[in-house]
Amino acid sequence: MKLAGGLVLLLTLATSASASPRFAPHAYVPIEPTNVAAADVPRVLWLNRCAGGCTVRPGPNSARAHTSTIPEGGASEYTIAEWQYGDAEWQKLVTCVQEVYSPYDVRVTDVKPLETYNEAIVAGSPNQIGRAGIGGIAPAGCDPYNDVISFSFANIYGGDIFEICATVAQETGHAYGMDHEYEYLDGRSACTDPMTYRQDCGGQQFFRNEFARCGEFAARDCYCGNSTQNSHLILSTRLGPGTPITAPPIVAYTSPAAGSSVTSATKIIATASAQRGIKRVELWINGYKWSEVPGIEWGPDGQPASAYQLTIPNEVPDGVLDLQVIAKDDIDVATATAVVRVTKGGVHHRRHLPARPALRRRGPVPVGSADRRVRRRLHLRAVLQERAVHRHRRREDLHEQLRSGVGGELPGGLRLPPAPAGRGGLLPGRRDQRLLQHQQRRGGPDRAARRRARDRAAPPPSACVVVSSRRCVARPSSSLPRWLS
Repeated sequence: MKLAGGLVLLLTLATSASASPRFAPHAYVPIEPTNVAAADVPRVLWLNRCAGGCTVRPGPNSARAHTSTIPEGGASEYTIAEWQYGDAEWQKLVTCVQEVYSPYDVRVTDVKPLETYNEAIVAGSPNQIGRAGIGGIAPAGCDPYNDVISFSFANIYGGDIFEICATVAQETGHAYGMDHEYEYLDGRSACTDPMTYRQDCGGQQFFRNEFARCGEFAARDCYCGNSTQNSHLILSTRLGPGTPITAPPIVAYTSPAAGSSVTSATKIIATASAQRGIKRVELWINGYKWSEVPGIEWGPDGQPASAYQLTIPNEVPDGVLDLQVIAKDDIDVATATAVVRVTKGGVHHRRHLPARPALRRRGPVPVGSADRRVRRRLHLRAVLQERAVHRHRRREDLHEQLRSGVGGELPGGLRLPPAPAGRGGLLPGRRDQRLLQHQQRRGGPDRAARRRARDRAAPPPSACVVVSSRRCVARPSSSLPRWLS
């Protein structure tokens, strides 16, 4: 159901002094706060350790005035004991909360800020504000609140930093307008998100980029009218994107070894882990994603480093394959292994790029070896054009030497001696006669000279599309020498 006005959400703990807060029973207690209005979302979160003790007075919710609607008992002032675990543990807690909120545009500090802020009191015990059996409490509603105080009673947690950190995240998350979560849409426990009461997995909790059903001890519709909640998207929308400071995933390629021969039944094995947990591990072949496997389930100690197996799909054609494994967390921070080259279907002397996987034709084609091949072809075309022009000029120079009787160097290092006087160069007299007859049939010496002068002009670089030793294909102009046509 949807409740009018605001709520105060309680993380309830067992009343027995010997009970552990983490495994104690819980309850959900809605309370109507007074004079709490939705406003612009503050971009600063102050963690207050109550050094030397801090006081809270009953009244409208205001972090600056240090008044709150949450204390009970009718006292005019409530004193909360300071954080009792020392400076080193406090710094661990501050770092943990900063990591949890780092993907969003909010500054987490333990120094009282000058600008508008929300305050998280992280100290004391619930009886110091007239309450009992709770681990944390905060004003909450469908909209985020500005200038409010949330309470995380750190002194009852026995120094468990992850548990205190999760409590701070949940109570401050309520002030940003979020509900409790029970399970993800695939039925997995929402125990990896701090907005849950569930205790069936351990490790550091983060606001997850997954849609979850709301609830405390069973699934229900969320109070603000939605059937599901995605805490990561809510904070990204209300606070804006930030820069994650959590460690990126770690992934190590294991097998098969580089240079080996593989089949479609070969298992690609890699070990992966991440501070936020592994969401999925992907197999990329020659620049395209071909398969993926989900991260393993979380246990009491979180999600440990694990070996992941990926199979080469049957659709991958034979050839030389460049394998790469990419591990991603739930907000798509990724780490990739180095490329490992193997062969599928026997020895291939040329690299074979398989077709893109079926149903994976969205997005731009990645820049890679295909572009390099195009550049190589263009370069080879230009080189062949330049060589053709050089051969043409060299041939004309040699012909001119033969006709003029000037000595020179022939291809292969041979020398061309000067022609004897009166012989017209090295051509014998009969050949001179045949050349003269040929020139007369083609229009005389003058026309032949004009044709030679025209042919000596170099063709433009773009004249030929494909050039071989004796042929120019797709000639766009008539200015090329005839021997190339």
